[in-house]
Amino acid sequence: MIKGLPEKLRELRNKYGFSQKEVADRLEISPSIVSGYETGERTPSIDVLLSISYLYNCSCLLYTSPSPRDLSTSR
Repeated sequence: MIKGLPEKLRELRNKYGFSQKEVADRLEISPSIVSGYETGERTPSIDVLLSISYLYNCSCLLYTSPSPRDLSTSR
């Protein structure tokens, strides 16, 4: 699991106002899989991460980059 990935996926979904079902429909996967990604029970494949990146119009690097909040607390 990529550290912080579940939180970032949930944050992006909420930012765009999508339900888990809407994300699942757009990615052609089941809502339970989307839920698993957001709870950390499942890890998306590279292909799914790319699809998510297109959906949210963001770079895959976003998933692995620390947030400013993480940087400020690591000092």
